[in-house]
Order: sequence, then structure tokens, then C-alpha cells
Amino acid sequence: MNIVHLVFNIRPGGMEHFLIDLVEAQSRQDNMTVVIVNRNNDNLMMQRLDQHCRVVEIGRPEGSYNPYYVIKLNRVLKQLSPDVVNFHDRRLGAMILKHRDVSYIFTCHDMLQPPGFARRADKIIAVSGAVANWLKTNYNLDSTVIPNGIVVDRIRQRPESELITPIKLVSVARLDHTVKGQHILLEALAQLQNIDWTIDLIGDGQSRNYLKTLVTKLGLENRVNFRSNIERNEIYNSLSQYDIFILPSLNEAFSIALAEAMAASLPAIISDLDGPKTVTDNGKFASLFTPGDTDDLARKIKDVIDDYSNAYSRALAARNFVKDSFNINNTAARYREFYNKK
Repeated sequence: MNIVHLVFNIRPGGMEHFLIDLVEAQSRQDNMTVVIVNRNNDNLMMQRLDQHCRVVEIGRPEGSYNPYYVIKLNRVLKQLSPDVVNFHDRRLGAMILKHRDVSYIFTCHDMLQPPGFARRADKIIAVSGAVANWLKTNYNLDSTVIPNGIVVDRIRQRPESELITPIKLVSVARLDHTVKGQHILLEALAQLQNIDWTIDLIGDGQSRNYLKTLVTKLGLENRVNFRSNIERNEIYNSLSQYDIFILPSLNEAFSIALAEAMAASLPAIISDLDGPKTVTDNGKFASLFTPGDTDDLARKIKDVIDDYSNAYSRALAARNFVKDSFNINNTAARYREFYNKK
């Protein structure tokens, strides 16, 4: 099968990392091409992608309305003669000139914007039941749920059940506090300054300066570390060195980072949202807190620290659940079956 994945950019983010893993798994059986519309992509991620498939860059300046790039995109797609075009941003639906013998699939990775031009897809994949319900309830769009997958065996597992101070906390997400809720986490941690902890915020984004200012305001400069431009394999190797993973999101469709933390056997504290709850078997393998509630999050962090042996036992079981439920090879097989379904 000749498959084309279509994206705007390849930059650090859960969707992009998932796509690279998916393409690697799919390339064992099918002919894969990734078409990237915009310029200025992450070099390390591009190198990973280039190992597994053909990569075509259209070179569009981000936000450009120049029709030249739409014409170039459709010329490239025609030359590739795909059986399937799987696009991963709803806006890309507006740029595609459809052909009769090609199946057009949209994978919906979030619940942040109306589906818009995703309606031009022949079929829709939702990355979680939460996304599928959102599409159906709000826009009367049918979709098929295929959860994201990860490469569990590449992630080093935490070997210890003991806590040694300082307690090492970690949160992995794009720095966008309006969606990912890092300010909620920082404000909760400010209530726990009598506990010896440090936290690494792994990721980058538009809220970096805002969050750094908040760290100073809360007096947490010696406890909070901002880490960006971390290669994926380094994250896989270093997750096992942390004690607790925290996901403070205000909106989350799935969370690749959460699945990876569970694969590392890290006790997880997450927002009580349908997407992350899917990853944790409806909250069975995580501690839940009310989204946006700093007091509740502070309590849950303290509870996990105070009863860490129980939290760690649950985290060991979580790794097996992730391995069974979100294996990237199973995800790739389900994508292929979905592509072939009439």
C-alpha cells in the first residue's frame, strides 16, 4: 500500500513523536511518505523520520496564503500516486484537491478547535473515546477510535520503590499553560515548600517566559528546571530517574507523555479528564485531581509522596497495561485495517 502522511510541521510534540513511531512501524509493510507543508522543522526529528520513509518538504512559510504552495502540494500528492492520504491537522483538509481513487483520512489529535475542513475526509480516526464523543456530540461527526501507540521497550523502567530526597518530579509537555496547565502545577507546588522536591519541566513553547516569571514570583527558582531541546531517546533513558510524573492539563485528548511515563513505571498524577483517563484505564493507574484546582493537586502530590510504596506498585502494573494497550505495532496494524475498510 502506498501511504502518505500529511502534516504542517515536524517539531517536538506528542503528535509528531507518535507519527514518527507510527511511520516506522508502518514502513515494515507499506510504502511510506511524509509530506511536510511548512518550513523550519526540527533537525533531530527530521533525521529520525528520514530513516524510515521518504520525506517531501513543500517549504511554505508558516501562515502563508500564497497559492503557489497549495499548487505545489497537490502536484506532489499527484506524483506520489497514494492509495491513502492521512492528514493530521484539520486545516490541511482545505488544501487538498481530492481524487477519486484515493482514500482521505483525518486523524483528530485534539479537542481544541472545531473540525472545520476535516469534514472533507472520507473517514476520521479519533485518538481516544473522549475525542470521538466530542466529535459526535458537538459536530455530529462519526469516527473510529484508534488510540495512539508508543515503543514501550525503548523506555527504561524505574528500578527503585524507595524515595530519596530531593524528590524528583517531572512534567513533559509543550509549554502552553492555557492548555497544558503548568501554572496550576507551579502554584500547587508552592504550597509544598516544606517538602524537599525539585521538578523538571521538559518541553518548550509560547508560555516559557510567563512560567519563568511565575517561578520567580512564587520563589521557586532553586527548585524548578526548564529543559528544552531534549532528544527523545534521552527522555526515554532519563524518565526512570524521576519519582513522580504530573500531568496538569486543562485540555488533553490522549497524552503520549503520560503513556511513556507509565511505561517507565512512574507514579502518575493527572487531571481528571477523559483523554488521560483513557490512558490510565479510567484512572486505575493514576491519581486524579480536579482540573485547574491547585489545592487538590497539592493534596494529591502529598498523598503520593506519603504512600509512595503503594503508588509505585500501581505504577509497575501500569507499565504492563500500557504495553498491552498502546503498543505502536498494534496501532499500526489497526491503522492498516482501517485504511482497507470500505
